[in-house]
Amino acid sequence: MGSPKLISRASELAAVVGQCLDAPRVAVDVEGNGLHVFRARLCALQLGWRQRGGDQVAIIDTLELSTEPLAALLGKGGPVKVLHDLTFDARMLGQQGIELGNVRDTSVAARFLGESSTGLAALAAARLGITLNKFLQDHNWAERPFTGEQLDYLAGDVSHLLALDDVLTCAAEEQKITAEIAVEWAYKLKGALAPPQDQRPTYLRIKGYGELNDLERAVLRRLVLFRAQLAEREDVPEFRVAPSGLLLALARRKPRQQRALRQCCGNRRKLPGEPEAWLTAVRRGIEDGAPPLEEQPSLAPTVFSRHEIALRKQLAAVLSKWRRREAADRSVDLQVVLPGHCMGPVTGVLATPVSDDGVSLRDRLGSVEGFGECRVERYEPVLAQLASDALAAVEKPLRELARPV
Repeated sequence: MGSPKLISRASELAAVVGQCLDAPRVAVDVEGNGLHVFRARLCALQLGWRQRGGDQVAIIDTLELSTEPLAALLGKGGPVKVLHDLTFDARMLGQQGIELGNVRDTSVAARFLGESSTGLAALAAARLGITLNKFLQDHNWAERPFTGEQLDYLAGDVSHLLALDDVLTCAAEEQKITAEIAVEWAYKLKGALAPPQDQRPTYLRIKGYGELNDLERAVLRRLVLFRAQLAEREDVPEFRVAPSGLLLALARRKPRQQRALRQCCGNRRKLPGEPEAWLTAVRRGIEDGAPPLEEQPSLAPTVFSRHEIALRKQLAAVLSKWRRREAADRSVDLQVVLPGHCMGPVTGVLATPVSDDGVSLRDRLGSVEGFGECRVERYEPVLAQLASDALAAVEKPLRELARPV
């Protein structure tokens, strides 16, 4: 591989895009500055591809250049993109208006092949015998200019991805699990491109919120809102202003004076901003008395009958047992047989009699996100039998109770 090329001119970017569009696969990685600012920006984008002259790597300065010329390359109509753990990359590109498509994810392939450590550095060492130094993992990539050391680091994240993809693909073909891996790639990409599932305000997502009373929750809400205002004003991440655990402690103790505020923080930490502003947030929370009702989550859980609960519990047990046995019989990882994220939805499908909605078991299994047609073809008859056996096991005690003495 030659030296990485730093791309900071539109003409250079057009040339790189043209070369990549002619390549069958392109390695992709992105870097942001989310650990250092309030709103993360895409700071650099690395591309790696093969051509007759050898392996090529380009590092695109996305603070200097528009990413619009990359849309066709990185979208579903472009060549195959190889990434490692695509979620962050897809979301950062999405902020630029680029919808990533036609992807392969080496972290997914490694997990389905049973690798215990699926980080890029660990896989490069285990599968390629290459050492990748991750000492700049938390670097602020908005800083300019790039040093030679930084350019080499950026290049390292893509220069070996195609070789790693080759090795993992060969292993997947040997185990005959390429179809399952492809389904997981699609599932992961769809999840990365979708809006966040948890749309609740930040204060509701803080660990320990559920243990607070209404007054403490109201204080926590005001503290979190003030932290966000301060973080935006100073252009730093919220966690760098004050950790959520500290705000939780303040909400519980509700300090009214600066001395009490300092005692809550301890001698080792000082809250940024004016102490009086933090005390004002506490006072406003106390005045609120409770968080607004419209911000509170709807507590309307699905109610199951005792029979349905017993059936779902039985199904979960037999499904888990079958999954382990099937993985052992095929000599594959558990995720290949049934990904963990499918366990609950598949249990729900099997617990619903086909006659209840008129939709066949095959179609309902096919509608489970991440299950895939390959598993429908392989496992639909088996899962139908598991459902029948689970139902019989649950109903057997009821029949015995109903038997005349």
